[in-house]
Order: sequence, then C-alpha cells, then structure tokens
Amino acid sequence: MLFYFSIFIFLLFFSFYEISSSKKKLSICFLFILFFLILSFIRWETGTDWKNYYSIFKSIKEPWGYNDDPYTNQFEIGFIFLNNLARTFSNSYTIMLLLEGLIIYSCLYISISKNSIYPIFSLLIYYTMSLAGIFFVRQTIAMSILLHSLIYIKNRNFLFFFLIVIIATLIHRTAIIFLITYPLFYRHFKLRQIFLIICLTLFLGLFFNRFIINILSNLNLGIISAKINVYLSLGSDESYTTYSSTTVLLRGLLNRLFLIGIYLIILNKIRKNNPFLNGLINLNLLGVILYVLLTPISFSLGRVSVYFDIIQIFILPYLIKYSNKPTRKLLLIFLTLYLGLRLYTIVSSYPEAYIPYKTIF
Repeated sequence: MLFYFSIFIFLLFFSFYEISSSKKKLSICFLFILFFLILSFIRWETGTDWKNYYSIFKSIKEPWGYNDDPYTNQFEIGFIFLNNLARTFSNSYTIMLLLEGLIIYSCLYISISKNSIYPIFSLLIYYTMSLAGIFFVRQTIAMSILLHSLIYIKNRNFLFFFLIVIIATLIHRTAIIFLITYPLFYRHFKLRQIFLIICLTLFLGLFFNRFIINILSNLNLGIISAKINVYLSLGSDESYTTYSSTTVLLRGLLNRLFLIGIYLIILNKIRKNNPFLNGLINLNLLGVILYVLLTPISFSLGRVSVYFDIIQIFILPYLIKYSNKPTRKLLLIFLTLYLGLRLYTIVSSYPEAYIPYKTIF
C-alpha cells in the first residue's frame, strides 16, 4: 500500500505546483506517463486477470497460425492480433505488455495534453480511478483509444471518430457503445431536464431493466443475445461479488451523483459558453444513466459506464480553475481526501492482486 500512496503523494505535489502556476506542465506529465508505462510492462504476476491473459499469450504456439484453443478464440480479433504481433518478435510476455502499454499511454498522453487544462491533475485523477492503467486489461486499452476519439468529437470530425471507436471495439466489444456520444456531445440540457432524466433513469433502472433485457436475450439476435445471456448469468452469480447488486448500485450511484451535483453547481454557467465542457458533462451524465440501468442486471454489463466515468479526469480540473480562491482551497482539500480514499478502496478491494507489486526482476 505504501508503494501506491507514495506515487499518489508525488502526483499530488506536482498537481498543486501546476495549479498554482496556472500553466500546463506537459514535460512533467510526460515523465509520469513514462513512469507508468514502465511499471505496466515490468510487472509480473500482478494485477487482476493476470493468469487469464498470460495463458492466452502462451496458447499461441505459432504466430498468425491456426489456434484451436476455444478459450482464446472467444476474444476480439484486435486483441488476438496484438498477441500475434507480440509473439512475432518474442516469446516473452513482457514484450506483449510493452506493446499494449505503448498504445495505452500514447493515447492517454495525447488526450490529456490536448483536452486537459491541468494535465498532471488529470493524471492524478486517472491514477486514483484505475491505478493509471498499470494493471491494464482489454477494456483499459479500449478506453484509452476512446479517450483519443474525444479530439475528433471536439473537431466535429465524425469519420475519424467513427474509425477510432471501431478500432477500440476490436479490442473490447463494449466500446461500440461510445458511438452514441457523438450526437449527444453538443446538446445542452437545462438543470430541470437533467433532474428529470436522472429520476426517469432511476425508475427504469430499479423496476424495468431486467424485464427489458430478458426480452432482448430471447429475440435470437445472434452474438448480442448470447452476450446478454452471459451477462445475466454473471449477474445472478452470488459468488461474483461480496456485495448485492442493490448495494453496488447505491454506492456507485451516490458517488456519481455527488460529483455531477458539484459540476452543475459550480460549472453550470460556465458550460453554457463552453461547448466542450458541456459535452464532457453530458458524457459523464450518460455514464450515470448506463450505470443505473445496467448494474442491477449484471455487474459485468455495468462496467461499460467506465468509458464515461473516466471523463472526470477532464471535468474536475475545471472545478479548480473556475472556483474562487476560498472555494478552491476547500475543493483541493476535499479532492485530496476523496481521491486518496478512492485509491485506498481500489487497492484494498483486491490486495492479493496488487500487493506486493512484483516485477520481472
């Protein structure tokens, strides 16, 4: 735990330095990105799903050849392509991790440098949400690619946005849901509309979602129906998590709604004249909606909301920038405690996966 909080303290220190200077510190941000990249590929037997991903890599006996392993063949073609590409150069799984890490952190740096007003602070937030992607899985790779697509939403370039989303979908199927962000990004919702949307979402999420999803699962929609049935079986497995679906829903919902409330209180007037900020808040709100609708059905389905939750790394810096000095000080104190608690929760939830951090050395 000390290892992870030491990184947190360094990120926090340089975040305060960046905020106090009111200038982007891209060189420092790049060094942190490089540090996380190194940590991501020198790790060994550390992180969730380590054994599963390692076995996939080892199941490829001959690069680009036929693989009769049924477990491996169920994964997306983009992910299998990366495994074959890495195996072309080496039998070492570390090379595979390096290849994936280069994709993740290249996309992350480009996105943060272009879209964040405080890049180091954004990286701090990202670190407390996902341990900066050090222990990445397929969805982490897809998520970093989707973050890169924000540049094309910002520039209203649908073709490149569409292509980026499709690439992410080749790594993790659920990334296809990000296509709905394009038409929603530049919509402006009034506070009353947002309140009604949240209330309607809660009503549907608590009373009608399982009914609707059962209908979809029985419509013989091929792989879609098959996937839905898998997610339903996962959601009904009591051993899948130590918490009930209601507990998970309420904990996650309170966290998300609390942040959305702060955004709208402090940034409501700002977002009217800042289309990009308004769009970011729309996406984060969409994440809340998906979380409420899908989590009661299945914890696995509910994870698609992470593609939208991660937008917090761009919104929270606006809170600091556009708050007055007394409010800014209080926000920095609050966010320090909040982010520290979130980091502790992540690590303590899976101590056997993260502690100790083991390397190839």
